[in-house]
Amino acid sequence: GDQDALAAYVITKNDTDTEDLKESLKRTLPEYMVPSWIIKLDQFPMTANGKVNLKALPAPDMEANQTVYEAPRDEVETLLCGIWEDVLGVSQVGIHDHFFFLGGDSIKGIQMASRLTQAGWKLDMKLLFQYPTIAELRPYI
Repeated sequence: GDQDALAAYVITKNDTDTEDLKESLKRTLPEYMVPSWIIKLDQFPMTANGKVNLKALPAPDMEANQTVYEAPRDEVETLLCGIWEDVLGVSQVGIHDHFFFLGGDSIKGIQMASRLTQAGWKLDMKLLFQYPTIAELRPYI
């Protein structure tokens, strides 16, 4: 998509797995601050005057962040996929797609929750931040 996403660049002395890093960040940061990509470097590229050369940082692998599409498994997941597609303006939402990576924010979350309420289901908004995919959110609806 063309929405903004965060990338983090790290230099580690050990073999830290980037997924492990992401998991520990999820425990300490609000969801919107957790980077979509964590890119390991041996060293930061520098400019002639000793600053980090941002233009020389490698671009994140956009494909690596793409989740494999998985279709909804029941009527509630089907309803949620449809609501997310409308609210987020996305053509196809799978149950593992991430609300915030698809361009969701708290305003769109509120719209989504009210659409869900109109359909006769209830969602505590705090849960969307904790469980930002339909598969994770489904047990709480």
